Amino acid sequence: MTGGSTRVLRGISAAPGIACGPAFLLERQRLRPVKRQLQANELDDEVERLLDALNSSFIQVRRLRDDIAGDHEDPHEILDAQAELLRDPQLSDEPTRLIRDESINAEWALDRILRRLRSFYEDSDDLYLRTRGEDIDHVRRLVLQNLAGQEPILRKIPEGAVVIARRLSPADVVQLHRARVAGLAIDRGGRTSHTALMARAFEIPAVLGLKGVCAKARSGEMVAVDGLEGAVLLSPTGRQLERFRERALRFEQVEQELLKDRDKPAVSEDGAVVRLLANMELAEEVGFALAHGAEGVGLYRTEFMFMGRSTLPAEGAHMVDAVKVMVGMEGRPVTFRTFDLGGGEKTSDLLRIPSEVNPALGLRSIRLAFREGSVFRSQLRGLLRASSSGRMKIMFPMISGVEEIRQAKRLLWEQREDLLRQGYKVAEDIEVGIMVEMPSAAMIADLLAKEVDFFAIGSNDLIQYTLAIDRSNELVSYLYHPLHPAILRLVRNVIRAAHDAGIQVSLCGAMAGDPLFTLVLVGLGLDELSMPAAAIPHIKRIVRSSNAKEAQDLAEHLVTLPTVEETEAAVREAMIPRYIEEIPEDPGWEVDIRPGSGTYASGEPGAGPRGGGGAPEGSE
Repeated sequence: MTGGSTRVLRGISAAPGIACGPAFLLERQRLRPVKRQLQANELDDEVERLLDALNSSFIQVRRLRDDIAGDHEDPHEILDAQAELLRDPQLSDEPTRLIRDESINAEWALDRILRRLRSFYEDSDDLYLRTRGEDIDHVRRLVLQNLAGQEPILRKIPEGAVVIARRLSPADVVQLHRARVAGLAIDRGGRTSHTALMARAFEIPAVLGLKGVCAKARSGEMVAVDGLEGAVLLSPTGRQLERFRERALRFEQVEQELLKDRDKPAVSEDGAVVRLLANMELAEEVGFALAHGAEGVGLYRTEFMFMGRSTLPAEGAHMVDAVKVMVGMEGRPVTFRTFDLGGGEKTSDLLRIPSEVNPALGLRSIRLAFREGSVFRSQLRGLLRASSSGRMKIMFPMISGVEEIRQAKRLLWEQREDLLRQGYKVAEDIEVGIMVEMPSAAMIADLLAKEVDFFAIGSNDLIQYTLAIDRSNELVSYLYHPLHPAILRLVRNVIRAAHDAGIQVSLCGAMAGDPLFTLVLVGLGLDELSMPAAAIPHIKRIVRSSNAKEAQDLAEHLVTLPTVEETEAAVREAMIPRYIEEIPEDPGWEVDIRPGSGTYASGEPGAGPRGGGGAPEGSE
């Protein structure tokens, strides 16, 4: 099926790769039951229709439980809770009574009961009861779909399709990966959003932040996704498809060539060593990380344990997940960041996170952990119980000063002592570190370095807070500049403070996995770079073919420059002639969507340093 003339949209390069396929519009329409009055002779059939839909829903949930039994998050308790709800007499008896007493249809009766239940759970002071609300939402959609004769939409997606949607959750991306889709073109999200992180982890070419692709795309038309340059072509011409396929072939050839050296260390020509680690949030990513040459895990995002669940993860769940990762990494170091929830994007219905005008500056991360003390202690205990299974490092996010790190360490050591008293085995050599992602932490890095064993610079939030950019505000996204002189100086100062104190420092934000910045980061003196595993072979080749002294000279020159334009020009001059394969030139897709619609041509405001940037979302 063709969609007419070619339309080219610019977005954010979220996951590298090039893909072509028929468009599949993922349109989740709101299920709004309509009230119908029934005749007396219709009531028995309507009750039977309700009971059949409940039974079908129960069978689907049980089958899903069996199908995903071996996945990263053990979902048994989530699906068991939903199955239990579907078998609850209240869900059959109460709607049945309404159908018979008021002569109304099953959809209307069921919706009334579920809305009443939802309200009861939301108003409860009991945390467990509040978490049941998510189960009700899922059950409501499932039963209403069955009453309408609809199948769950994710099951309908054909292999090789390009999925077009307004937004996707991390769980959606996991399911799409299993469905073997070709690519993603999404209206919302940024390069460091969780959707992007998951797409990169599963190597699904993706362009996000398109804002309009759902309205412009037509189901079934050919779509080409250029995840390298942040471009999406709707109904590309034959010549454009040929260029896409050529680029896809070259990309695949480069990837295969790079993987040949995956086990070689990242050592510069003059002997400087930079360890390359993987960012992860799923235990099932371990094999992928090792296959791409990861020397460890520099950032394991434990907050994913709180997403897509109906109950809080117990101490044992944290332990089991951590053990899986460390055993899989075969003795390589794994850094577990304690949960970094809040901030607007990474939310969980399991914790009562208030709605805030500016959530990035509100109750999030370590602040939320301190407020939810029992939840935080449960996570710390689970991690500590897993610590003897490998080389564990524990890292606290969003530390603003010495008081916070001392409080976090005190909680950690209290749990350690309690576990030892109970007879649990806990490793003695756990390193404790912090994310340096706030200007206050960067300014007192010398003081913080005396309190911890390592630093990890979270460049995404450090840029946001330093440059006063609300990442949810696209009016200022053009101000997001990793090479801003203030950012370069802060990073340099943090590294110096760490090394003066004899501790190591890594960087685990989006900068780490972008080849454009590799030489700068090496020159600044970072010990480790942590990134999506797919980026490791590319960064490794740059490090291995670089000269650390030249990189240092470049970094020292950059911190003397007064403007972003000058720093970016100097970096491009240093990088592109030597690493053109890693930093490809824009292929020149003709863009017919201009600023104001949410998509941009290369070089225009919001495009970012590689023509598809804009302000990232998420943390690090």
